[in-house]
Amino acid sequence: MFLKAYNEMIKSKDLLITNLIEAVNKALDTSPLDKQIEALSNELNNMNKEFELLVKMNTITQQDQTIWRKKYAELEDIYKNKEAELNSLITKKNEIKLKVNKFNIFIETLKKGELITEWDEALFNFNLEKAIVHKDKSITFKFYSGFETTIKAEE
Repeated sequence: MFLKAYNEMIKSKDLLITNLIEAVNKALDTSPLDKQIEALSNELNNMNKEFELLVKMNTITQQDQTIWRKKYAELEDIYKNKEAELNSLITKKNEIKLKVNKFNIFIETLKKGELITEWDEALFNFNLEKAIVHKDKSITFKFYSGFETTIKAEE
């Protein structure tokens, strides 16, 4: 029954691939993250300049060191928080890139897909998200590609 379901998917692979590419591009778009990452990077660069200026002013003019340390510590706390936020965004972007790579591999596999006549455990494990067995002995196959079909049991 899996062979029939898989072959049905392969027969409609061109439309499936087009739909998958559109869905992946829309769902896994990193451009909003890229903008946030760029903005935070710029903020951190500006803060580095503030650190340099703060240190330079402390060496040029005599200042109350208690106030200076407090100002430096406040700036440092803000910097660390922004840096943690930046690292989190970069991690999130990398996770999305990994998902995109997996989808691209899947799409390439689907493009090469040919009708099968024999059981292939690797195809089964790699392509099938789940199979739902019904009381009438039919099985609904749901593939990772989004393709879904129900195959009736042969008597």
